[in-house]
Amino acid sequence: MANVERLLKQNQPVMAIRCYREIHHCSLREAKEAIASILANK
Repeated sequence: MANVERLLKQNQPVMAIRCYREIHHCSLREAKEAIASILANK
């Protein structure tokens, strides 16, 4: 998750979604929702 947060700080949400999917083995929709949730909570 540290890599996902680093990518978001570098303003690379697409790469963050890809990284999230690799870590959690989830669908694109789930990854997008998770990243959106992370961004909303900051």
